[in-house]
Amino acid sequence: MLQQLQIMASWVPSFKSALEAEQPNAPFISFQLATVDAQGFPHSRTCVFRGFLFDDHKTNILTFTTDLRLEKIEQLRYNDRFEAVFYLPSSSLQFRFQGRAKVLSKTHHPVVKLPTHLHIDDEDISTHNSSNSDDDNEDKGSGNDEPGLSFNIKPSVPVQRSESPCPESFFNTPIVYPLVSRQVLTNLTSHSVDKTQSFANLHELPLRLIAPTTDEWNAEFTRHWSSLSRSLRSSFRKPCPGSALDSEKRSLLDKIARGVDGIKESEGQARFGVVCLFVEKVDYVKLGYSGDSRWIIAKEEGQDLWKEEEVCP
Repeated sequence: MLQQLQIMASWVPSFKSALEAEQPNAPFISFQLATVDAQGFPHSRTCVFRGFLFDDHKTNILTFTTDLRLEKIEQLRYNDRFEAVFYLPSSSLQFRFQGRAKVLSKTHHPVVKLPTHLHIDDEDISTHNSSNSDDDNEDKGSGNDEPGLSFNIKPSVPVQRSESPCPESFFNTPIVYPLVSRQVLTNLTSHSVDKTQSFANLHELPLRLIAPTTDEWNAEFTRHWSSLSRSLRSSFRKPCPGSALDSEKRSLLDKIARGVDGIKESEGQARFGVVCLFVEKVDYVKLGYSGDSRWIIAKEEGQDLWKEEEVCP
């Protein structure tokens, strides 16, 4: 039953193995990301892969980091569909990922709605949220009588933002994906739950199933920011990428390079974002001396089931 909460897609093991084979030869893994602007023109650029969301490959969600002022964010504002292409020469593998991109920033996080088979009804959501208010959330559990399964979780709600490179609708549009709260998964595996017990459906589990909480998203944002080198963090204090280079901006770039710009790191952090690639389809090609092979692996809409079909290479 626990495995039903988080199902690793069939493409993940091959992708992980190919990444591991590549890493000894490269300091980082790059890929090409394609987006479309409001006028319908395609745009492609090279990005650096930053691992799976929450550092957990079972999420099936890829990440990379970016400056929120860049054009790719503006393009995703109009159309959040993407295609990301990885070619890993050590394994002669190519992965073309398609899906929807959502952005995690210091003040906003992706709004995830659990699929139907994991979703709790509106009454449960209302009860859950009211029992976890900021003023009275101590000693509040999951609403069950099972010993050792009570825990406090702030509901996952978007934080309001007064100024953003993108309109609030871009950040707040929900995506249906089987992404369960990390804390829920931890409580399931760390407490005395009979992991072999069968239930007629997931609603019979002795806890409430919710998407990742605001605190969990904030921790993920901090994890990515902290993983950057000091010089890379300083790049987010630079003038807007692509803007005209004048004498004032030249001076600022020089000061940043010498570490005497006087700009607080928090200002750069406000421009930093983690793009979460919610994969929905994979075109997976393997090249080899004995012959090429190709698979199409697609996720059923609103579910966590993946269908795999071998096709002509």
